[in-house]
Amino acid sequence: MVLTIETIHFQYLYDINMLNTYGQFLSRTAFAILHKSEPVDVLLRVLWFLPADAVIIVVTNCHLEQLDFFHSMISEQTENCHRIYLVHQKNPQIALFLSRNGVDNIIGIDNLVIDGKGEGMYIATLIASFLKPSIDWIVYFDADNFVPSSLLEYTITFCRLFTSQMHRQLLHNIRVCWYSKPILEDDTNKILFRNMGRCSQVIASLINKLLHSLTKSDINHVIVSSNSGEQAFTVKTAQTVRFASGYAVETFQMLDLFDLTQPSTIHDQYNLLLQQYQSPSPHFHDKKDDRHIKQMIEESLGSFCHFPNFMTLIKNDLDHLCQEQALEPRVPKVYPPLKDILVQFEKVHHHSLFSVEMYRVQKK
Repeated sequence: MVLTIETIHFQYLYDINMLNTYGQFLSRTAFAILHKSEPVDVLLRVLWFLPADAVIIVVTNCHLEQLDFFHSMISEQTENCHRIYLVHQKNPQIALFLSRNGVDNIIGIDNLVIDGKGEGMYIATLIASFLKPSIDWIVYFDADNFVPSSLLEYTITFCRLFTSQMHRQLLHNIRVCWYSKPILEDDTNKILFRNMGRCSQVIASLINKLLHSLTKSDINHVIVSSNSGEQAFTVKTAQTVRFASGYAVETFQMLDLFDLTQPSTIHDQYNLLLQQYQSPSPHFHDKKDDRHIKQMIEESLGSFCHFPNFMTLIKNDLDHLCQEQALEPRVPKVYPPLKDILVQFEKVHHHSLFSVEMYRVQKK
């Protein structure tokens, strides 16, 4: 099977000849917003830049006592958005559904879904999978986009790239990467421009070495999106790939997609198109401290442990990296492809016991 990796640079972004295509794409796309503790005004600014005629799914892990306030503010401030869903990561019905369908390792000692970004993405994809009429694409954005106007650029990009490939039978993942990820230095108030995030600088180099071994070619694959929080899948791809816990999810899913292109007796083999869109817009988001970045790196490194065939190719590099930077890989939990859960659920329940409409934000 074929593994194709492309880095995309547009000469221009907006094509007036695609007006009809934009409308068709947006009506069949779900936007998943992963929210943790960002203030409501930050979340609302993100929602303001999303298309009003698309489906929007907000998965939040805010304090439970804040949920009604968030619901009220979203209802008031998004009156033109008719299909917004708000679900808390600790929702008991979601936890019960996942537990009854065999995803027991996502449930904590409180019988609710555990904390973690990967868990939020899993819930968002589950909700998207039950939408009627069904959708074809799902886009994931982090809520801590402090200059959310760039989301318009990403949305147009996803439309152009997905619709150009919509008739091909393949797995398709698009990840946004940036010319710069500026940070504001607290002590000097100066803006520093970096080409890659601190986590991607470490993880991407390891993935590039893996790709060189996998392809056995002289092509220099330049992966720069191993930890991209802004990405999108065809729904088929999102339901086929596995998910991982916490901050490991982006790296793990990239590795899982690579694995799905390899010969296997365990799973079907697929063609994969991975596109990295090089955005000219700077990406401003919440600056995490060094301890947090170290955790992200260690969880991402732990993803490799779930792929023994890959580990044989990069183990020496991984060991050297961990020793050099005093890192200890944290092996993440892995959650099964949603397509397996959906097939089983269809057979047993015929969708009668799970309604996404209970999470729809009602307008005042």
